[in-house]
Amino acid sequence: MQEQTEYEVWKLVENQGRCYASTDCVGGVTLAAYLKHHPVVPQELLLRWMKEIPRELEKFHRCRGNPCFQYVNPFSIIIGPEGTVHLLNLESGKQKELLKKMRRREVRESFQREDNKHYQRISMSDDIYSLGRTYQYVFAAADTAPPIRRRDRRRLQRIIAVCLSQDPGRETERKFKKQYHNFQEISDQFSKIQSENKRISKKKLLFPILAAVLLILFFGAGRSVLDGKGRMKKQLEREAQNQTENRESEKPRQAEDTLDRQEETKLRFDLGFLYFLDLEDYEKSREIFAGAAKTEPLGACYEKLSAYLASGEEMEEKELADLLGQIEEQIPDREDFRYYYSLLRGYRHLTTESAKRQIIEISTHCLELEEWKEKDEEGRKQKEILRELAAAYEQLQEAGKAAGVYEELLDMEESSEQREQIYEKLVLLYEKNNDQEKAWEVCSQGIEELKDSGTLRIQFIRMQCQNSGTDRQICAQTIQKYLKEVPGIASDEEFKKLKAIYDIKVEGENVWVGR
Repeated sequence: MQEQTEYEVWKLVENQGRCYASTDCVGGVTLAAYLKHHPVVPQELLLRWMKEIPRELEKFHRCRGNPCFQYVNPFSIIIGPEGTVHLLNLESGKQKELLKKMRRREVRESFQREDNKHYQRISMSDDIYSLGRTYQYVFAAADTAPPIRRRDRRRLQRIIAVCLSQDPGRETERKFKKQYHNFQEISDQFSKIQSENKRISKKKLLFPILAAVLLILFFGAGRSVLDGKGRMKKQLEREAQNQTENRESEKPRQAEDTLDRQEETKLRFDLGFLYFLDLEDYEKSREIFAGAAKTEPLGACYEKLSAYLASGEEMEEKELADLLGQIEEQIPDREDFRYYYSLLRGYRHLTTESAKRQIIEISTHCLELEEWKEKDEEGRKQKEILRELAAAYEQLQEAGKAAGVYEELLDMEESSEQREQIYEKLVLLYEKNNDQEKAWEVCSQGIEELKDSGTLRIQFIRMQCQNSGTDRQICAQTIQKYLKEVPGIASDEEFKKLKAIYDIKVEGENVWVGR
């Protein structure tokens, strides 16, 4: 196990049917961190965790006042030194950073119901739903050794489906008659799976013995079998008939297995995109897409792209361009924003003109799609796309189009630092586009808004001084005014360059412009 951290967890003690909670400190890692560093987990250990998590939640719900845990996800479950399971005590002030992470939009949307993304409702069914999403995360993020049997995999999918079916916002989807009324029922499901696996293991020990006995019987009765040709013929006919019937019965199972694999691949892609796009953990997304690559060629492409972004190693431009082209050709859903947004992360590393044209085409398509924007917290993704689009236009020397995109970005950006940079870009782009009037207007607007911006004031001084039609006395008055507003201008390297170019002299509060 990787380096452990000390966490405050709930110590839940049962006594005469009641449960009491106190705080304890244990060394360990979050379940999410464990799976990140251990992509292959012993099957027995994983099933034990799946059983113990609802057991701990059941005890927590039975504490005085019947509280709900509220933040059921892989970041609130702690794996102790001996593989024990603990629930994080989120009331502790020491867990502020983890709690902040759990309140991030991408985490909320991954583990909370659609109608409860801001934790405005607290109920047992909400905790059960989040447990189902946590199970999905676990089975998508980790493989088991040995692999989970096909029959058990279907049963686990059924458990998850029942957990998620308790979502009132899914009326149009398949509904299940069975509902979990408490966490003990879920824990019991895993107890049954574990018991069956133990029985099967014992049966496997008998196979060599049975095989030996059958061999003895076969050779001992060899002569009588050869003598009974008629019986053998009938036996072969019956076996042929049974094989035909078995093949027919196998078809529905094959179709079900195909659906299982498709669902598993979809879950891996959902989880892979979460790490790739939102958390920008490319090493973890590489591991997850590697799992999807077993059944989906597109998974292999994203595994390579994640590996490239994770390592930062050089890749030949043609090789990267070919990889991105393969991804674009295989996109299964042209309305799924995530595929195009991920392509931008790759194309930004290419310098060719064709790559910049691709960025423009992909960015435009992303911005035309509407559904994703509703979930774009603070417009973070939209601003990133606009920056990529504006930069591509700049590099293609299309100053007017670049300025138009930066104007749109200015309407969205709230950070003073970012707004100052956009104003500076706009001034230069409008000048390059020979729109001097617009350059003056934008620069003045930025100075009026950003009272302590030395950068924009120096830009304004430069434009005045390089305009031969502007009286030098007016230039001097502007410099004098701006030096009073932002004294730091005097020591700025750009201002020192202007002093040399235009023979600017500053003595106390007096300013002269010679050229």
